[in-house]
Amino acid sequence: MIHAFADRTFDGFVLGAIAWAMREADPAASIGALLVLALEFLAAYVRARGRSLEYRIEDGPAARHVRSDLVAIGLLAGAPGAGLYAAAVLAGLVVLVRASQVAKEERAA
Repeated sequence: MIHAFADRTFDGFVLGAIAWAMREADPAASIGALLVLALEFLAAYVRARGRSLEYRIEDGPAARHVRSDLVAIGLLAGAPGAGLYAAAVLAGLVVLVRASQVAKEERAA
């Protein structure tokens, strides 16, 4: 639980700062940062909701690390939009996987 709170806090600070800093210079990157932030919060909500219903929701750190790496590589390469949109795709996949896990558990119940 502490890890989830720390992860959401980190996302809020880092992605929020990127969105704010890029809002005029690169609006597409700013939108990408907000998209990643929204999808990550949605993934966390689906996981928490599934766990509150006592469903087994797999939650590994790999996607979190890859997402952070994509954002960092995009920033270091000077193409923040590309890294952020790649991270948004990954976050969207995580949402879909978790939602499918909840649906599968619901059908089994």
